[in-house]
Parts: sequence; C-alpha cells; structure tokens
Amino acid sequence: MTPTMVSLGEISESIVDGPFGSSLKTSDYVEAGVPVLQGKNITGNKFVWKEVRYISHQKSKELFRSNVKVGDHLLIKIGSIGYSAIIDDLQSHEYAIIPANLARIRPDRDRVNDRYLHHCLISDPVKNYFLSVASSTAQPALSLTKIKDCRIPLPPLDEQKRIAAILDKADQLRQKRRQAIALLDSLTKSIFLEMFGDPVINPMGWPTASVDDLCALVVDCVNRTAPLAERPTEFKMIRTTNVKNGKVLLSEVRYVEEEIFQRWNRRATPKIGDVLLTREAPVGEVGILETPGNFFLGQRLMLYRPDLRKITAEFLAASFRSAFLIEQIMQSSSGSTVKHLPLPACRSFVFRVPPIELQQKFSKSVLSLKNTLSAQVNMSAELGGLFASLQHRAFSGQL
Repeated sequence: MTPTMVSLGEISESIVDGPFGSSLKTSDYVEAGVPVLQGKNITGNKFVWKEVRYISHQKSKELFRSNVKVGDHLLIKIGSIGYSAIIDDLQSHEYAIIPANLARIRPDRDRVNDRYLHHCLISDPVKNYFLSVASSTAQPALSLTKIKDCRIPLPPLDEQKRIAAILDKADQLRQKRRQAIALLDSLTKSIFLEMFGDPVINPMGWPTASVDDLCALVVDCVNRTAPLAERPTEFKMIRTTNVKNGKVLLSEVRYVEEEIFQRWNRRATPKIGDVLLTREAPVGEVGILETPGNFFLGQRLMLYRPDLRKITAEFLAASFRSAFLIEQIMQSSSGSTVKHLPLPACRSFVFRVPPIELQQKFSKSVLSLKNTLSAQVNMSAELGGLFASLQHRAFSGQL
C-alpha cells in the first residue's frame, strides 16, 4: 500500500535556521558558555561532538530562536547541503545554537518516529529534491520554505517504527563494513612500525640515503596549467586531489588532448609503481599509481620511480607517511597561507633504508592487505546498493 505523502512542515513542531552572519560574529565567541554547532558536527549523517565553539549565555538569549536540543534533527542548508543527523548528546548543555548554514527540524513525535524521519532525510529522493531546489549561487543554499515543502511518505506510526528498525539494522551492517575498511587501511602503518621501528628514533641503526639516490627517476610536473579537453579522452591528468592516503584515486580525473599530452609530457609518463607526492594544496599527500593508462602529471606534483634494487614502492610510500618524513616535509615547506614544497627539497629528502629483502617482505604484506581491502570495498559497495534498494522499497510501501 502506497503511504500518504506529507510535507516536513506538516509533521514538525518547528523548522528554523541559524541567524544571519551579522548577528553572530567571530567577536561573539568565548572560551565557555553555550555551544554553537557547525556543519562539521555532522559526519557521515551522524552527530559528532568536535571543535565546538561557545557564546555567552547573554548572547544565546538574543539568538534563542535558533536553539537546538537533544533529539532535534540537524540539516546542512548551505554548502554541502542535504547532510543530516540527530543530535544525541550535547555534553550536559541544556541547548546549543546553530549558525546560518544549518537548519533545525523539531518533529511532531505524535505523527513521526525520529529514526524513520532520519532515514527519510538521508534517502536519495530527499537529497535529490534538496539539490534540485537549492539556489545556484557561489554556494548552493536551501531556503526554509523549500525545506518545509519537502515531501516524505508517512505510513502509520507503528509501521514507521518497523521500517526504521529494519533500516537501522541494515545501516549497522554498512557501518561495520566501513569500520573494517578503515582498520585495514591503518594496518599498513602498524606493519611498517613493527618491521622497521620508529624511523625518527631509528632503533635498528638503518643507513640513510637521499630520495634522489634511491630512485631511478625524480621529476616534477610542468609548472603550467594544461589546457583541458572538452570531452573525455584516453589521456588523463592526475591532480593533487587524486593523491590521498597512500593511493592515487582515479574516479574523478580531467582529460587532455593527445597533442597536449605529447607536447607537455616529455619528462616522464607516470607508470604503475610510481610514487606521487603533492607539493601544494595540500603538501605531503602520497600515493602509488596502480592502474595502467596514458597519464599526465598535473601541477604541484612530484613523481618518484623507485630503483627496485634499493627501495620498493610500498616502502617508499609508507616512509613518506612516517613521522620522520612528515617532519622533513613540514620543515621544508614555505608559505604562510598556502604551504609549498620547493623542488630542491623534494629531491633531497633523507630516508632510513633497511635491507631490500626486508622491504620486499613488507611490500608483500602491503599487497596482501590491499587485496583484502579491495574485496572489502567491493562488498561495501554491494551493501550500499542493497541499502538503497531497501530504502526505495521501504518508502514506496513495498517493505
């Protein structure tokens, strides 16, 4: 049976947003008092108490219209619109205040179950609605009217509770899979420390060498912005945004025409096993290229091709993420607002170098972890698809 559709305004006691910027200024913040929540307090559609700022009790009275309490639903309405969470803990504070980029939904609990409403708010149809009605200014923004007009299916309260319980269990499975992936991702650092010790202390007394001596090739990018192709081609540009957490992520790339690729890519074409390092925006992200293709090195990137007689790609990348190299990177970076790594520093980083046989053993462990991680990621994607299907069935009266 298809449930009745109602607007959020109909099933809420109130829906409000934060005060205009002029009503809440930087000078209003104090060391302690009434907390002011931010968009960053919504992480993965869950409420997280972190980096909370405060205003005085007197100031909070002026802004009391924008108060939130435990049990209220938060919604990001400016910027990364559509993310939502239920406030489940205010650290013993009676209430908090929200700024202009957030909205608070206080539901009528005689009509709607909190967990059911939460699943509605994070569902694809509602997110797509918010995206479709957001203003197309520099930052997409939702008006309170558009939020109140958002329509959701509303079955009887007992049915809402049943649906919410099913979706909660399915979501818990997704969260556990994500936690397993995060744990696997952190194991590389643990294995590195276990096998080689802290490179800052160097308890094993490993010899040192510069990265220039350890690599068969060390090159930087062409220091200009390459003209982009108007359509996808086989020639892909790797940018700093593609290099993160030891990986080169190629899900979102830009393209260049073959003529640009041939003319600008003379220094080196990135290949499987190359280690890439970001010189700016941000400084110090590293990743190993693991996919074949015609790649073009974008601005602010360094390419290191390990001499496999001396160092493995996995050991090189893991070393770049160690405290020993992070300290060198930070000391070598210049710039007050935007940090930048100069080219000479990128060629002279010093590494602790254990025997190649031990590095190869480390690489085998890392590759085994990557295979396990890949399987977990695939399973997580399947769970995501199943959860979306479950949501669709739940909100269309088929569950």
